[in-house]
Amino acid sequence: MGTPLRVPGVSGTFVLDEPGANRLRAYDEARASERFLPASTFKIPHALIGLETGAVVDEHEVFRWDGKPKRSTPGSATTRSPARWRTARCGFSRRSRAAWASPPWASGSTVWTTATGT
Repeated sequence: MGTPLRVPGVSGTFVLDEPGANRLRAYDEARASERFLPASTFKIPHALIGLETGAVVDEHEVFRWDGKPKRSTPGSATTRSPARWRTARCGFSRRSRAAWASPPWASGSTVWTTATGT
């Protein structure tokens, strides 16, 4: 697949499901088989699913925070919109082992990406 993710200080993988060709293509296949927490990378598919299903009107719809703490992560308790999700470190997650049942790309997703700072 080439070397699309060569960035100093960053390691990552990319897996592409080609349903018509009935195959998976991967950059750094060994790393793609490792298990990682999805962390904030889930904001991207959640935003897209919300837009596609109509649960979210557009990227400017605001979801008001009720003022009650949900998590201890600094900055997590705030009003958000899908446009804000795009700018809030959505594409990267810290490398972490997780007890997933299978590699993330084995779940039937068309595209799954991860990138981690080292």
